[in-house]
Amino acid sequence: MNSFLSAIAGHLHFLYFLKCIFHMSRTFVQFYLIWVKVSILVHVGIVIVLSLKFNHKARKKIRV
Repeated sequence: MNSFLSAIAGHLHFLYFLKCIFHMSRTFVQFYLIWVKVSILVHVGIVIVLSLKFNHKARKKIRV
C-alpha cells in the first residue's frame, strides 16, 4: 500500500513539474507539437519507403 501511495505522489509531482514547464514557457509546447508532427511524418515516410521497396521486390518476383 505504501508503494502505491508513493507512486501516486510521484505521478502528482511529475504532473506538477509539467504544469510548471507549461507555465514557464509556451515555446516548450510549440516545440513538442512540432516534434510530434515531425516524428509522425518520419514514420509515415519510413512506411512509404518500405512499402515501395516491398512492391519493387514483389514486381521483380512476378516478372521472374
